[in-house]
Amino acid sequence: NITLVMAPAPNKRWLSGFSSRSVFSDESKHHYESRRWNLTRSSAKRAIQRVTTFETSLGRVAATRAPKHSTYTIDPNRLDPYYDIALIFAILFTAIVTPAEIGFIAFTRNESIDWLFFLNQVVNIIFVIDIFLNFFFAFQLPNDTWVKDHRQIIHHYLCGNFVIDLIASFPYDLIMYMVRSKTIRSLSAMRIMRIIRLLKLLRLSRSSRLIRRYRADISLSFGLINVAYFMIVSLIVAHWIACAWGIVGNASSSIENSWMTPFRDGDFAWSINAPKNQYLISLYMSIMVLTTVGFGDVVPKTLAEYTLLTLAILVGAFIWAFIIGSVCGTIANLDLIKIVHRQRYDQINDLLIDMKIPSTLAHRVRAYLYQSEEVDRHIEYSSLMSYLSPTLQQEIAENLLKKNVCKVHYFFSRTLKFKMAVFKILETRLYCPKEDIATPHLIVIMNNGIVQLLHQNWQLAIRGDALNLDFMIKSKKYRKVPHMRCLSYTEVNILSSEALEKILVQFPKERILLLWIKIFYAIRNCRIFYGMPGLCRLASHSLSIDAEQKTTKEIKPTPIDDLQLGLKAMQSGNIVACSERLRDNELYVEIALEHSAYAFQFASLRVRSSLKIILIAIQKAGNSHWREVVLPHVPEDVRDLINYLLALKK
Repeated sequence: NITLVMAPAPNKRWLSGFSSRSVFSDESKHHYESRRWNLTRSSAKRAIQRVTTFETSLGRVAATRAPKHSTYTIDPNRLDPYYDIALIFAILFTAIVTPAEIGFIAFTRNESIDWLFFLNQVVNIIFVIDIFLNFFFAFQLPNDTWVKDHRQIIHHYLCGNFVIDLIASFPYDLIMYMVRSKTIRSLSAMRIMRIIRLLKLLRLSRSSRLIRRYRADISLSFGLINVAYFMIVSLIVAHWIACAWGIVGNASSSIENSWMTPFRDGDFAWSINAPKNQYLISLYMSIMVLTTVGFGDVVPKTLAEYTLLTLAILVGAFIWAFIIGSVCGTIANLDLIKIVHRQRYDQINDLLIDMKIPSTLAHRVRAYLYQSEEVDRHIEYSSLMSYLSPTLQQEIAENLLKKNVCKVHYFFSRTLKFKMAVFKILETRLYCPKEDIATPHLIVIMNNGIVQLLHQNWQLAIRGDALNLDFMIKSKKYRKVPHMRCLSYTEVNILSSEALEKILVQFPKERILLLWIKIFYAIRNCRIFYGMPGLCRLASHSLSIDAEQKTTKEIKPTPIDDLQLGLKAMQSGNIVACSERLRDNELYVEIALEHSAYAFQFASLRVRSSLKIILIAIQKAGNSHWREVVLPHVPEDVRDLINYLLALKK
């Protein structure tokens, strides 16, 4: 900005002193330039002063308009847990004891001071304290912004739940005890005041705040929480209907004309006048109404009772139908992983029956499927990690990595990000008893399985052992794939060298360290296999490779990714020159197989798993060569199936 101010375009005001002369001399030009610089320098100072004044005023405006954080506000998420316990006690007392007191106890006793009166006053005090604290609780807007301005908090509470909290916290029983007027203390007025006390149930609307606050502390699944929620709702609704039934029966004008009359006139060993007996009969009736059973031994007598029973049947039917449907749906989807596993088990079982697989093999397949449920669960859990934030993923990984990645000694001291990347590319497999493991990849035993090492004097490997630690060596001269056999169902985590090299591109420091580990295992294996002459041969071979790499540069051709050029290359049988995208296309691979069956080995793994492509390659290779040309490049599971079918055919 200073540069712009110091070099303005000359205007007429600046040139007013020089307008009389059309042509300037050298002196005039020098005088003009010096005056122009002086004017520009003074205007720059004035501009800087204006900018400074403007920034100061902006800071004052921003300070006056900044959100106020009053020191008199309270964060509701940082309250003392004892306060929440007291509030939960008051809410449960209001939901359970208050309706029962109004329905059965208040009509059988006078307004006097007893333990129930004392508890009511304690609950009222708790609610009054909560009303006072709500004027200081910060609240959250729909856009997850917390408001901590005291004036806005007061305005928000007064325009919101203040009226409901005030009505619910009003001490009706205390006023009824203190009033001595005969008119107010008459029977009808007392009944009305007792029923008005049911307004305390409005306080239950504030219980959602406590549920949201402690939701993260509950480790139960949503399914179990929903089942528990519906059970509690059904019990509370049955309790409220029973209390309403007691209010109607006790509030009738004639004692003999109510639903209690048959129980007063009958010869029973217990008295219906006792509040606990009235509650049991009312609860019995409410459960019958709610579950639509209806024996008919508790019948209404007055119009009020008929009206209440009609509403109870109508509301109870909808509530019960909703609860039954919700509970059934929740239980049906309680464990989705188990449901998917059982569906897969049924499909494979149908395959075994339809294909008429021998009973011994079918038994092994079913036993494997039973054991694979936990493996499916672990695979699903590892895929769920991507839904968490990066920080939470790393914190959870610190506990999970101790079971697999950290069991490899040269991964233990690596960075957490690198170990997390290794954890994400691990592959989980399950092997059957007496099944040979002939994989060149790194293996970490995860469950209580036992693996027998046939090449090391029949040693045993158990849970937590890492095998094939030299898996990074690709040369068969300096590494031999060990022969292992499972003695029980064994769950393992597998890491391939190709997958490890892909992530090492992002971690250059770890790549250098693992390169030294690779050299160490290569030297150790060479010394074990070939002795000292083998070490000398390895050193000379490495020096010759380094010299060759320094003198010659390998130029890798760019793979063909164009569709038309790729089609021509496939027609000529040059599938190697095509990109991975074209080699993953079944149509292009079919065109290449028309030229030669050797193109099958260069197709992608997905295409080589297609039965259609396998049959085309076998037909092209012929009966005499397909075992050498096609079968070695078929995926392992499909190859086992083909070998089994050939054995059946023999």
